[in-house]
Amino acid sequence: YKITVHGSLPCWRYQRNTAELATVPIAFSFWGNEFGKSEGLDPQVAGHAQLTILQSSPYFGVVIPQASAQQAEERHDHIAENLEVLIHLLEQITLRTMPSRWMAHSNNGASLLPIHAHAAWFAQPKLLLKCAQETLQTAREGNPIDRLPAVALLDQLQNTGYQHSFRTADEAADLLQRLKTAAAHGQQPRLAHVQSIIDSKRFDAIAIDQGQIFLDQPFFLNSFLDGLLLDCIPLAAAH
Repeated sequence: YKITVHGSLPCWRYQRNTAELATVPIAFSFWGNEFGKSEGLDPQVAGHAQLTILQSSPYFGVVIPQASAQQAEERHDHIAENLEVLIHLLEQITLRTMPSRWMAHSNNGASLLPIHAHAAWFAQPKLLLKCAQETLQTAREGNPIDRLPAVALLDQLQNTGYQHSFRTADEAADLLQRLKTAAAHGQQPRLAHVQSIIDSKRFDAIAIDQGQIFLDQPFFLNSFLDGLLLDCIPLAAAH
């Protein structure tokens, strides 16, 4: 079976440049193995639960061009407050369910690749290691399920599952180059290397027991975790 519970989350909303306290609808869904099989869900990707924010605009740090500097600062502050509430919800869900991992994606038709995640939870460093290993394998061999070719065959990311509509053309070109470098020169990720990346504190993280929620503070929905995953792939030394 699949069970869905609907609710709402308090947040600031905007009418033009005027902020008002409101809510956004959210939904929690949970399902068992048999439902997942009947729907053709891959448990390695879809898992067994999903939190959906049905209107995500209050959580993106975007300011309209006509806004004054004061209005822009106020809007950013309110969006940051919205994200604090969302992060608290994600922390509570993680503490109460302790899944092995979860990932936050924006539903715009892009593949649910780890490099497209805006935030992610890994209960143990070895799960981040596995994700980095899968990223390297996909870059080298592609993924027929998501119709992803090996990155060595690509001249651009446009019209492939490697691109996300939130990335600019320059960001997509940079990501392609980094994926190609990883595919050509990456060594198999090892736990010690992944742990060194975590310990470096170069990436924002919220520690819960042995696990970490990785995200870019404060406007984490405006960014991706591709940098974290690619840094977890050590490159062979140049000769």
